[in-house]
Amino acid sequence: MGPRNLRRGLVIALVVMLAVVTAHAGAAGASRGAPDWVVKPATVKVPGQALVVSCMSPAMCVISGPGVGKSDDSAELVVLHDGKVVRYLPIYAPWLGAGGVSISCPSAAGCVASVPTMFGAVLVKITRTGLVIHRQVNAAVGTSFDSISCRSQTTCELAGWDASNNGTIVVAAWNGTRLTAVRSISIPTGSGVGHTSPQIACTGAWCEIAANLLLPNSPSSDDDEAYLVTTYHGKPIGSHWVPGYQFTGISCSAGQSCYTLLENYSPTSNPGSLLARVIRGVVGPPTQTGMRANDLACTGSRCTLVGVSLSNPAQAVGQISTFVRGEKTWSRFVPAALGLSEVSVGPRGFFVAIGTGLLGSVLTTG
Repeated sequence: MGPRNLRRGLVIALVVMLAVVTAHAGAAGASRGAPDWVVKPATVKVPGQALVVSCMSPAMCVISGPGVGKSDDSAELVVLHDGKVVRYLPIYAPWLGAGGVSISCPSAAGCVASVPTMFGAVLVKITRTGLVIHRQVNAAVGTSFDSISCRSQTTCELAGWDASNNGTIVVAAWNGTRLTAVRSISIPTGSGVGHTSPQIACTGAWCEIAANLLLPNSPSSDDDEAYLVTTYHGKPIGSHWVPGYQFTGISCSAGQSCYTLLENYSPTSNPGSLLARVIRGVVGPPTQTGMRANDLACTGSRCTLVGVSLSNPAQAVGQISTFVRGEKTWSRFVPAALGLSEVSVGPRGFFVAIGTGLLGSVLTTG
């Protein structure tokens, strides 16, 4: 899941330059001095504007974003190795859906990408050996799968909207060949589809689906509020409003806990994002992050957040921070980026983030 990670759609952009930025290893703790980043001189041309990233390893990643503009029915996937394009995959998606491409790389074996359509999705398996398999998976007209979370390349969960059924949330399982257990989850009476697509994150058979819904009987079309649905083996077992907040991201890892990013939409609230633990649908007390975070990725109790620094409101600067059990342990600025939109982490602690710079998209590794 634009700057809020719950992506609204694909827009056509010109060819951009991808600047590769590498972080030096540093001592834990918030950075208050000069950032210790090194900008490598090498750049690669990437067709379109990359907003999404997920990685099999620190060297092998898949990025996505707006296509090259040949057709409104195309999306792009780009495979990178050590910051260089090794494969460009334009994906034909008939009646491209409203959400953006979602990518899940559960292991070094490969990734699965979901390109939403207006009647399901095109699912793309990409292996580390370079094998690419496209498969159109169909659902009811109006259904668009905008988010994917995988345990392996043949065990994935998807979430999206069913616009033909009064705006219900729809979930499905993917077994590597076809969709199974497609279910519609009704939203509260009087509420409506929000401005962003639902995100799904899973740990084992448990999944959390973070959506922003229009409040029932709201006088404003901008009154989105966080709504969380918990499923077990694809079956919804509970749902909750999170009053006063909007979701901007959610991530789960091994065990039964997840973490979510929240924004308090009160005009008098702190402008920074909040981080909260989620256990089986219960959102714990949120803590301030000190940044406007667009995405997070977690392994165990360690979460890496990316977004925009709040240190200088007059100048947008990317920021990466690490939190362990809700406490900030490390933070760095990324001057080359105006903001970072998405991050991927690995079991050995590496991270790869992507964002926007003055000359195009910025890939940051550490």
